[in-house]
Amino acid sequence: MEQKQAVVQHFEKFGEGDRWSALYDEQEDPVRAYNFVVRRERVEELATDAARPGARVLDVGCGTAILAPYFVGRGCEYCGTDIAPHMIEAARARVPSGRAQ
Repeated sequence: MEQKQAVVQHFEKFGEGDRWSALYDEQEDPVRAYNFVVRRERVEELATDAARPGARVLDVGCGTAILAPYFVGRGCEYCGTDIAPHMIEAARARVPSGRAQ
C-alpha cells in the first residue's frame, strides 16, 4: 500500500463516528484529553502575538479544526486543510464560514 493511502486510511478510520473530534474536544475526562488540550494551548500561546485581526492562518493537518475558534475569535482569516475527508467534514461543521478546505 502506498504511504499516502495508508495515512488517509488511518485518519479516515478514526474520523468515522467523529472519534478524533471526541478526543480533541473531550472536557469531561481531562486525563484522556490532556495531550490534545496541552498541544492546543501551546499553539495558542505561541501564536498570541501573530494572531491579530486580519492575519491569515493556514492550519495544515487541521483535523477537526480545533484551533479555528481561537484564530477566528481573534479576527484572523482561518483556512484549514487535512488529508482525511472525514476530518474536513468535521472541520466544516466547526467553521461555518467554510474556511476549512
